[in-house]
Amino acid sequence: MNRGTEQSLCRLCRNRPPDIKAHIMDEGLMKLVHGQPKYDGQFMMIGNGLRKPVRRPTGSYDRNILCAECDNKLGKYDLAAIKFCKRNDFESHPSGVASLLSKVDKASLKLFALSYIWRASITQLSEYDMVNLGYKHESKIANMLRNNDAGGIDDYSVIMTRFNLPEERKMWGMHVLNPTTNRLDGINIVNVYLPNLYKWIVKVDSRPFGKTMRDMSLGAMDEALILDMGEYTNSQEFSFMHDAIMKMHGNK
Repeated sequence: MNRGTEQSLCRLCRNRPPDIKAHIMDEGLMKLVHGQPKYDGQFMMIGNGLRKPVRRPTGSYDRNILCAECDNKLGKYDLAAIKFCKRNDFESHPSGVASLLSKVDKASLKLFALSYIWRASITQLSEYDMVNLGYKHESKIANMLRNNDAGGIDDYSVIMTRFNLPEERKMWGMHVLNPTTNRLDGINIVNVYLPNLYKWIVKVDSRPFGKTMRDMSLGAMDEALILDMGEYTNSQEFSFMHDAIMKMHGNK
């Protein structure tokens, strides 16, 4: 992650200068956070590692990372994620602890996940300081994005999970947690949080997941498997959100 110097060239194509306000999280995803047809300018990112919630009146964007052509290229992956997050035609998985979505563009969804953590890693915005992929992974992912190459199942595996909330508590889901790096069974990962209480786990490690995790990864079956994480108010993520909002209002 290069935080100290401005880049003179687009970080993806390396041919043209940055010439656009490139959103790290697409405005279409922001609209889903608030459940409104138009982005209301109240984007707020909260979570682990942030001293207080970060408000971005015009969204979370960076002028110094992408040219318009490359931003539009990544925008196609953003659209796939928006379409996915809007869906509610789930089918039950035989295990009883997961759901299935059929007819999904698995390659585009994986490339969205990679483009989001890549943008989070290269931007200088403070709310993304918890993501540092390092030069090796930033370079490899940039190459995959340039070539529209989602790689094999062991290349940056993506596991999809989702929390749930009863209808009367839906307001607790009207926010976005910042992406964070972590470890899962000793493997380096990035936790990606999306609208409608999705949490995607992206492996950023040359080592493969074990068989169980690998079999749950995007691309392991025809459908997308979404693990049920239980009620959001019982999660560690909810605790992060609650504490951040209390800090915002000056409470302890």
